Formats: sequence, structure tokens, C-alpha cells
Amino acid sequence: ITEITSYTHPSQNRVAYGNFNGPIKVTGTAGTGKTVAALHRAYHLAKSGQRVLLCTYVKVLCANLKRCLRLLCKDEPEVLNRISVSTVHSEAHSIMRGAGSKPHVLSRPDLLKEIEKSKSLKDCPLTAENVLSEWINVIEAQGLTTWEQYAQATRAGMGRPLQSDAREKVWAVIAPIMRKIAANRAFTWPFLAHRAHQLIQSGRAQSNYDAVVIDEVQDLGVCELRFLHSLAPESLSLMGDGGQRIYARAISLQALGINVRGRSFNLKINYRTTSEIRRFADKLQVNSSDDLDGDKESRRNVVSIIQGKEPTLRVFPRRKDQIDFVAEKIAKHLTNGEAPETIAIIARTQQQLKGYYGALNAQGIDLTWIKQGQGVVDGAVNLCNMHGGKGLEFRIVFVTDVSDGIVPLAAAYEDQDDPLLRDEELVRERNLLYVSCTRARDILTVTAAKTPSRFLAPHLSKSST
Repeated sequence: ITEITSYTHPSQNRVAYGNFNGPIKVTGTAGTGKTVAALHRAYHLAKSGQRVLLCTYVKVLCANLKRCLRLLCKDEPEVLNRISVSTVHSEAHSIMRGAGSKPHVLSRPDLLKEIEKSKSLKDCPLTAENVLSEWINVIEAQGLTTWEQYAQATRAGMGRPLQSDAREKVWAVIAPIMRKIAANRAFTWPFLAHRAHQLIQSGRAQSNYDAVVIDEVQDLGVCELRFLHSLAPESLSLMGDGGQRIYARAISLQALGINVRGRSFNLKINYRTTSEIRRFADKLQVNSSDDLDGDKESRRNVVSIIQGKEPTLRVFPRRKDQIDFVAEKIAKHLTNGEAPETIAIIARTQQQLKGYYGALNAQGIDLTWIKQGQGVVDGAVNLCNMHGGKGLEFRIVFVTDVSDGIVPLAAAYEDQDDPLLRDEELVRERNLLYVSCTRARDILTVTAAKTPSRFLAPHLSKSST
């Protein structure tokens, strides 16, 4: 981490230390140094005397960013003190509290219960689950709060068309719920950011920052991006990769009024991941992804400067054989002197990791779960689900249970009856596997039991069983 944090390649250096008149956008595939550029950008702006927010989507990334910043600013505490690291929703919550509000967050399951209780649902052309999908993917995604806005809103990417009379019936379900939860000072996470944005725009709340640097920007939605833009409209730095989007829908910065024309950069040098791991991961992805601004950009022509071992792909007849194989390999790495904290086991869900925990714990190997904002712990092998591994890296990674029904996770898409939204879920599932494999710097092992995932098809001819 010290080496990664203290060194920047010239391609990163120009965006980290450049002076720009307006927002900048930095894209690149996994391992091309977007987070390093974000860290150095925050450092550069803070060193010039600005108050900087280094922001991302999930807490576990904040722990890693803080650790790296302490190393980068180790001899300059005054610079470190000018940088705040936070999630977008924590920052929105802080703005709300500062304006005298005490909001609480309504979960997706709680919102679904409210929809199911609606007396208007019987006349609605959508099921309760589909109304929730409309709320998330159209209303929340665009920050819509009135019937007039919803009546005119685009529903691009939604498979089922809704004419005006059908929209009225959907809104008849949604509007009373909006009023009820607002009266109770309850918000979904995106609408929490939307309300914080309104407070900034109206002057009822003030930004505490001169500059905002965003890592993993592809996972932010419309409400979150508008809010962060309002905090520092002229000094916004956005780092991300459409091919690693695992939460939000695709967005266009230009459509949100964030103009990065002439200030967009695409990093093409991968100095973190070996060439062999990069090629393995690239085959799991399509050849291009969105550029975060309504266009496409190639994911090819990336150059790795590190060479290493070919990744291992193993398919086992039984899950127990898979667990035993991974436990044996990890024990061997530790016997050979590998530090436990450099090793990670990544699976699609927390449930899949329990078998590995039992097998390794029985051998007296210390383990830590990466979740709920907790970072890497020295002296322990890491366990994390695919979402929890986002933004982290380890020398040795085992991506396990990449089996049919698990990756892609059947529960994530099978109940989605809107074909376009179903396709979006499958893209996010593919992105999750790509993200997980690219957490490995030097050694990658991918395992499956019984029937391997469809996403592994490009590699199956080379696998051993």
C-alpha cells in the first residue's frame, strides 16, 4: 500500500496534479490506478489550502482510503486535516442534521410493505414488486417528486411501456407513500441525497468543502451525483469504470449538468494486476462499457507492466471438495511464509463463505470478515462477499463458488419480469465477478462446484477438474 500510495505514473500524475477549470472525469479498467489518482488529487487540492471531501459509495472503501491517506500525508498532518473521507449518504445525512432535521432511512423491504398496504394497488397495472422497481429505477433514479415530473419523465431501460392513464394509477400508489414517509422524516437513501441537495441549493445549508473527489463514481445514482456536485460545482473530480458498476444504473454526467468535455481522461496502464490476471478478467467482460457520460469506450488496449502466474480455474464434483482444496492451498501459502492479511476468499454471498470459515478455523487459522466498514486486519485471512471486496486488493485471491445459480445469483434476476431490467441485473452480476477477480494482484484461483457459471465459458476449455 505504501508503494501504491506514494507513486504515481505520469498518466495518473496529469489528472492528480493538474489545474482545471471545471469538473474532471477519469475512467479506466480495474488496476489502472483510479483510486491512486483520487488519493493524490485529494492530497494536491488539500495541500493548496482547499477543504476536500474524498467520497465513495460504501463504508468499507472509506476505511481503505483513510489508511492510504495517512500514509500519503504522514509528514503533513495539516494537509490530512483538510481532507474528509466519507460515503455520499453519510455526508447527506450530516447536511440534514446540520439543517435541524433528524431523518431516518426507509429500507427497501419497508418500502415494499408500504406499497403492499396501498389501497390504490388494486387498480394499479403493476404488481407491488414492479411498483418498487418503478420507484427505484425511474422515480428515485431521476429525483422525481411530483406528478408533473413523473408524467414527463423518461422510462428508458424499462421493458414495460406505461401510457399516461397507467402512470396516473402508478402515481396514485406512490404519492401517498411519499407524503407519509416525508411526514415521518423518513427517506430512502437516494431521496436523502436529493433532500440534502435541495437544502444546499436553497441556501438553508452550506457546503463545508471547496473540492469533492469521488472514487467509484459509477455506483452513484442521479440524486447522489447532483448532491455532490452542489457541494463543489467547480472542483469536482470523478473516478470510475462503467464495467465495475454493481449498484446504480448507467448515467450521463452531461445530462446532469456536469460538463467534463475536454477534461476527460482514460487510464490505459495497469501496474497493479499481472498481465495474466488482467487477461483472464478481461475475458469475463464485454469489449466496451459506458464512459459515464452517455457514450461507449473500449476496455481493450490496456497494458500491464507486471508479469506473473496464469490464474487457476478448478471445477469440482462436490462443494466439499472445493472447500477442502481452497483450505489446503491457503494453509500451504501460510506455511511458505505468506502473510495472512495478503490472502482473501471472495464469494457471491456471506452464506457461501461459512464453509470456508469452518474449514480454516479448524486448522487454527485466524480469519476476519470484511463488512460494515471494517478494513483488512493484520494477521488474519480475509473473507468477504463480492460486494464487500469492492475497491480492495490482495496479493492472493480465491474467488469461490462461481457455480450455476450462484454467479449469476438466481435470486438477483429470476423474479424480475421486466426483460430489460433483468438484463441489467445480469450485467451487474457479470461486473461483480470481474470486480472480484481483479482484486488479485499476483495469484488468482477461481473455483466452482458441479456446474460452473455461464460467465466462465471463455475459460472452461482450459480448466481442469
